[in-house]
Amino acid sequence: MVGPLTFRQFLYLALPGGVAFFSYFLFPFFVFLVIALGLGMLGLALGFLKLGGRDLPTLLASFFRFLAGPKKYIWKKGASPAQTAETKYQKQGMPAPEPGKREIQLAQKSKIKELATRVETNK
Repeated sequence: MVGPLTFRQFLYLALPGGVAFFSYFLFPFFVFLVIALGLGMLGLALGFLKLGGRDLPTLLASFFRFLAGPKKYIWKKGASPAQTAETKYQKQGMPAPEPGKREIQLAQKSKIKELATRVETNK
């Protein structure tokens, strides 16, 4: 660590700072300002900007890997996923339903709805 910065953040700020320093002596002042501001913003973005929980260098690396990688995706039918047995629950004392038949069971009246009605009407 370099002060409160990680070494990587320090490099992202020091390298553009060094280039800006030399551009001060090599170019006219207006060109130096454009270069220094552009490199400063780039260095700050590389060092501190996070989008979607990922830092900018990681996003840029993923972007360039995507650009350089193959774009043709071919679906190949493979083995189907493993089938699991269906878990069935039933109340005690209830007869087991016949295989192949599905029973529709109505849910009990919502107690939350009843409570909301009591609160609203003070009953």
